[in-house]
Amino acid sequence: MAATIPFSTCALAIQANDVPEDGSLVDGTLNLRLTTPVGANANSNPLTENVFIDNDGELFVVNPVTAAQVGMGVEP
Repeated sequence: MAATIPFSTCALAIQANDVPEDGSLVDGTLNLRLTTPVGANANSNPLTENVFIDNDGELFVVNPVTAAQVGMGVEP
């Protein structure tokens, strides 16, 4: 029997060094952290994904399956 665990928050941490501001792709390390309503955490294994900074200075992650460029809504 499978159990279902509700998670109240999800955090995505991205680390990438020397990302040029010209849209060039570089490898970034992503970690996903899920938190339950009572404060228990589940962390993913680190994932290496392509990231870039667009002309407006926003950080993007490239979906490895669809190649969609997903804006993170932040400027590093």
